[in-house]
Amino acid sequence: MSVMLVSMSDDKEEVSTRGAEVEAAFDEEEVVPPLSSQELTNARVELAARCKSAGLTLEERSQTEHPPSLRLGMKCGRDFRWLSFGSDEGIARVLSIPFEKYVFLGDYEAVCSYQEGIVEAAIRAHTQGFMPSSYQFRRLFDNLGRPDSFDMGSVSLIVDPPEAGMPRIEISPASELFGKLLRSPARVRLTLKLTNCRISNHDQALALLNRTANSLFFQIDLLSDVALMLERERRRSTVSTRPAKTPDLTNDLQYPTTEFDDAPLSLYWYGRSAFGMPLLQFLAFYQVIEF
Repeated sequence: MSVMLVSMSDDKEEVSTRGAEVEAAFDEEEVVPPLSSQELTNARVELAARCKSAGLTLEERSQTEHPPSLRLGMKCGRDFRWLSFGSDEGIARVLSIPFEKYVFLGDYEAVCSYQEGIVEAAIRAHTQGFMPSSYQFRRLFDNLGRPDSFDMGSVSLIVDPPEAGMPRIEISPASELFGKLLRSPARVRLTLKLTNCRISNHDQALALLNRTANSLFFQIDLLSDVALMLERERRRSTVSTRPAKTPDLTNDLQYPTTEFDDAPLSLYWYGRSAFGMPLLQFLAFYQVIEF
């Protein structure tokens, strides 16, 4: 396999000594202007029509004192990944891309198009002590000696296939479509891109992504000491373990009538104090339950 490290320059000259080809820098996501009432109505009609044509689920949820919000069920294997639209900008954003051609992959921040033969997945660096991710990415792109010139929005690592019919591999800033589907954060996000893939179903695409990432990331770790991993889906917890209302201690607090053993209570307080250490918290609370 041939590896090419490419960077973007204003005059489009080659700036790498590794046979690099120049590619366009990642464009910032454009700001979508607010829609008029009629435009919003038309956008919702268009979104519903495109979802119906593609066999996708579009649900409307009513909200108190707010306009109804929409959520789109994108296919993810045998399940769905839901995209919520709380504003007209969100609807306009998804209408600007061919979202019908894409599905999500497993529990990763990853999308795939069988028609286009494309797989794209977000990646991040493993935490290594107090070393920030930006430092690790500089090492990945061989810019440690020039930190001021490092621009993660304009670099790309490309691995060409050794023979025809195999996917082309690239690590570079997320595509515009990826950013709009997964609402990427303001910072530049790196993704692993596989193109020219021969895929026809979710499990096949997921297996290809895992197989390629495992092999590629292991090589990168050995060569550069930078440990990369595929990013998992960001899920919002909807479970609340505490009452939503504010307690009224003046009326609710009672005179102590129950006596607790020291050992389990000490473990309970230890678990409550172990902030940022979920394993220790689990062990402490588990032993409380054993008592």
